Amino acid sequence: MKPSRVRDLARRYAAGELSLDEYRAQRRKLIDGVTAGEQKLEYSEASVSRGKQSRLRRFSAIGFVVMAIGIAAFLWVEHSHEPHLRKTQTRVVPETGPALVRTFIETNDWSDASLGRFLQRWKALPSHEQKAARDSYLFPRLLSQLQEQIVSQQAVVDLAAGTDHDADSASAHLAHLQKLAITLRVKQEH
Repeated sequence: MKPSRVRDLARRYAAGELSLDEYRAQRRKLIDGVTAGEQKLEYSEASVSRGKQSRLRRFSAIGFVVMAIGIAAFLWVEHSHEPHLRKTQTRVVPETGPALVRTFIETNDWSDASLGRFLQRWKALPSHEQKAARDSYLFPRLLSQLQEQIVSQQAVVDLAAGTDHDADSASAHLAHLQKLAITLRVKQEH
């Protein structure tokens, strides 16, 4: 799916290509153009040629076969009674709060799936790791970027108000962003 101009603008700002003033000026111009009827919101699906569809189906079938063989091999090894074939247990090193924040900022993925994974991992952190994350030098940047995403998404919601599907999707994404903002700020204010 081709990203909307509003999202592209927000991504350019988040990447540091635009200053806050430039971002706001371009966003205002875009919103004014849409509300005046001079600019259309563009959401389009990426077109896939028949050749690509055929290759995609072939690749999917091969991937399915490879995955099935891998699962069968895994189950055989797991349930084998021979000690040298058993999978060894590995110890998972717990993630630190600052590392979680740094990784999220570096990936710069604000999709619902990414927000959900981050929120789940944040809630799994012990309180002292959440505090360490809040005290890290990157936490204010995370909050700032999150606020910019909320502002940008609110603009998308406002612009998509006339279309049912786009408005519902945009509103759901805005709700995810707001939930993350509330969760991150809960203990910070105490």
